[in-house]
Amino acid sequence: GAIPAAAPDPNRGRVITVISPKGGSGKTIVSTNLAVGLAARAPGKVVLLDLDLQFGDVSYALGLTPQHTIFDAISALDDLDATTLKVFLTRHQSGLYALCAPDEPAAGEMIQATAVTTVIKLIASQFGYVIIDTPGGLSEHTLAALDLSTDVILIADMDLPSVRNLRKALDAFDMLGMRGPSRYFVLNRADSRVGLTKAGISAAAGLPIDLELPSSRHVPVSLNEGRPLLSDNPRSPAARRLAELVDHVVSANGNKARNGSGGH
Repeated sequence: GAIPAAAPDPNRGRVITVISPKGGSGKTIVSTNLAVGLAARAPGKVVLLDLDLQFGDVSYALGLTPQHTIFDAISALDDLDATTLKVFLTRHQSGLYALCAPDEPAAGEMIQATAVTTVIKLIASQFGYVIIDTPGGLSEHTLAALDLSTDVILIADMDLPSVRNLRKALDAFDMLGMRGPSRYFVLNRADSRVGLTKAGISAAAGLPIDLELPSSRHVPVSLNEGRPLLSDNPRSPAARRLAELVDHVVSANGNKARNGSGGH
């Protein structure tokens, strides 16, 4: 039968994984801005982990040039502890730390999912929040992250195949017994006029829409310039919605994630 999800460990930080079945749906915008917003509330307590091990773009989105990547951290796994972990993190001016993806896609290929589990557990034992950006789909690395997650942010855009695939992903979690994390559904480019209703999207996903992100030219500009919207253009409509997501995560801190709802 399904293995019951472990109740969140009160000595561990929140682990928030951002997923979407398809690439290009806004995961990196959401994960980077969520991390920037949380770092403003909890400076030095937030780590953003780029789990898109082949083509991760967190470093670009934050305008960082990392000296070390997750590949280096995992290469040093036997000696990795709270002190040495910090060596591999890249500090961003917002106060967050990033553990960036390797530069070479081939290096990403060599990283085992079990090693990812070890690294996430270690980060969560030292920091208040771990935000995990993922590649499209459900890789074994993403499943390993979901297994440790207190929260999952699911992203789809206004296209029915992507929403149906999101539903399939949720069904897969349920099959795997992953009912622990609280789920938050973000609809990206929610103002696109493409002949779909919000109700239809919600029904196809099997989830209520928690947050609607508008289409915005500010989004590609912020990615191209490596300047997160929340710090660079906080008054833009997309940034205001992203700030609501930060508020939601902070306010869920005391109740939903901590009541041990994962245990079945």
